[in-house]
Amino acid sequence: LTGFLLVSVVATDVMASCTNVSVITRQPLEIGIIRPMPQAHGFVELDPQEGMSFSHGNAAHDSGFGEGQVTITGLAGTTVTIGVEVLAEYEDRHPNIEMSEVIVRHGVEDTRIGIKGGEFQVTLPNRGTPEGLAKTSVGVGAVMRYQNPRASETVHYKLILSCLETAYAF
Repeated sequence: LTGFLLVSVVATDVMASCTNVSVITRQPLEIGIIRPMPQAHGFVELDPQEGMSFSHGNAAHDSGFGEGQVTITGLAGTTVTIGVEVLAEYEDRHPNIEMSEVIVRHGVEDTRIGIKGGEFQVTLPNRGTPEGLAKTSVGVGAVMRYQNPRASETVHYKLILSCLETAYAF
């Protein structure tokens, strides 16, 4: 039994309060192919630093996977609030496999966001280009729940990251 899980990260246009901030997708988040045993249930987690793990020993992983990678640029020293929206494509067609959580890692910060969405903050480095711009990278992972899958399912989610507000340090 095969379940293929793919999640993409999409950066949207910034709002007026974020005119100097860019959120750019460098790499989509991909869970890969999960092969649960019959009547199996549990969770698979792709942590941006720790990699892939399962809650029970009742599934195997097959094929490639990788964390989502996003670059955030803006004025040096700026604290940026990024909103996360989770959109399931064809959610009703896949009742046996669903996303439970989004994991966002920036440096030592670890933020977990439920499927209803949420936000996280990133402070850009104090040193930047001669124009005063700085950038930082954010890793994105996910936790997926599987329960008694009966057939091969391909599940897609879209994560929309957008700048909500900024605070400038002087």
